[in-house]
Amino acid sequence: MLGLISRTKMVVQMVHELRRERSSPRNDDPADGTVFILDGVGGIMLVPLCVRRGLWDAGLPGSIEIYDWHSGPRGELLGDLIAYRRNLRKAAVFAEVLTERRRRYPDAPLHVVAFSGGSGLATFAIEQLPADVLLDVVVLGCSALSPRYRLTGMLRHVRICVALVSSRDRYLIGLGTTLFGTMDRRFGPGAGLRGFRRPTPFGDEDAQAYDKLHQLPWRPHMRSLGHYGHHVGCATSAFIAQYMAPILLNQCDAPMHHGPFDANATL
Repeated sequence: MLGLISRTKMVVQMVHELRRERSSPRNDDPADGTVFILDGVGGIMLVPLCVRRGLWDAGLPGSIEIYDWHSGPRGELLGDLIAYRRNLRKAAVFAEVLTERRRRYPDAPLHVVAFSGGSGLATFAIEQLPADVLLDVVVLGCSALSPRYRLTGMLRHVRICVALVSSRDRYLIGLGTTLFGTMDRRFGPGAGLRGFRRPTPFGDEDAQAYDKLHQLPWRPHMRSLGHYGHHVGCATSAFIAQYMAPILLNQCDAPMHHGPFDANATL
């Protein structure tokens, strides 16, 4: 019941944000930094609007931009999930966007915050970046990638990556990806349920890259911020303002409950 209340509040906030955006759009300067927010499959935009509000409420400077990668009509979920080759092409386009932004503002912070299926698209894009393009913080919320997806190619392009995980996300990232597959076309629970695990084989390069990965699991005290552990509960504006904004503002100084990647950690 509380999870349903949380979702309802997010919908109400989304409607409010749409109205506020139309009446008083913001034009922040990317010279002060950029955050790209990616929604999950279907492009409903509930998540990005709530995330953006949380970052604005926390006073994050710079440009906070919603990157719309989905295809088809709003709410069409399955196509975005299963069209792997199409997603790789869309990821290549996003990689060009990230590269252009880094080249144009080489000293400004550049972050990506992606949720559910969007975490897969973001990962595919960051893997394709030129060798000299480095992002600051990447957040993978309730990821629809498979747990043993090799993140090494993505992690070499970031300073720090935070994965938001919830063992209560049993329906969409548990049952849903078991029935319909993950973004990398594996069938089983997604990484957003119990976290990323050590891929096989796992060499020295992998170990060095995975030192940048931090996994933040859901905990009961997060209910006070509207995050009840359900799918995209980590996108409530209060949770984003308290947990994610400090990571984007201070990078590695923000509290992360499990520290660097530990394949044996129980989330």
